[in-house]
Amino acid sequence: GLITLLVVAISWNISTTFSREGLDRLGSTLGVIDEEETLRHWVSSSVAWDAVRRLPEGSRIHLVAESRALGFERPVDIEHPFGTPLIQELARQSQDPGEMAAALSSRGITHLLTNRWEALRIAELQGRELFFEYDNPTAAANLEGFSKHCLEEIWSERGVSLFRLDPTCSLDGTGAGDLAAW
Repeated sequence: GLITLLVVAISWNISTTFSREGLDRLGSTLGVIDEEETLRHWVSSSVAWDAVRRLPEGSRIHLVAESRALGFERPVDIEHPFGTPLIQELARQSQDPGEMAAALSSRGITHLLTNRWEALRIAELQGRELFFEYDNPTAAANLEGFSKHCLEEIWSERGVSLFRLDPTCSLDGTGAGDLAAW
């Protein structure tokens, strides 16, 4: 029992260590490879770290389709990849996009960070075609309205985007583009 468990654990560790990612992690742990460089290579949201650093003090970011808070120097709200995303829940429960924005704002959320590549990975991991699934047309319309009128894009690079939350939802309709179609 115990010896089998140890053999399996050691075998697993050896097999993952000899991958490129495993060697980078080992090198980072041993101080041979710069930790931030390893994270920049393996964490797709790392391209947003500088943009997040430039946000005003007191900013709070809700991570959408990003389950790693590594490297962010502002408070973040993070979700695990196996649950229903908060903004999808809000889209289901709210009467309109303004109610969604008000709910996020009441939690202290000032910005949203989205990661298109993680959204695809998470959807695939869960056996879904899309990151957001809708059980009614009102929820889909709420999320589409929210993404167009309540989010202002302030930075975007390589599938990762940072948005300012407008609690009044008075933006002109460009917002987060096709977020609702993820």
